[in-house]
Amino acid sequence: MREITGKELERALLKTQGRTWDGVPLPKLSVSDLKQDAIQLFKDKAVKR
Repeated sequence: MREITGKELERALLKTQGRTWDGVPLPKLSVSDLKQDAIQLFKDKAVKR
């Protein structure tokens, strides 16, 4: 048996709960923490799909 740590452990725990990383709330995050250029890049890539 091997030991899992880090991202692999986090992924396994989320999977057992039926969740993925993008569905986890970040209660201490505020709008001012978000970078406008990152948001714009995300939107631009979404439109191209």
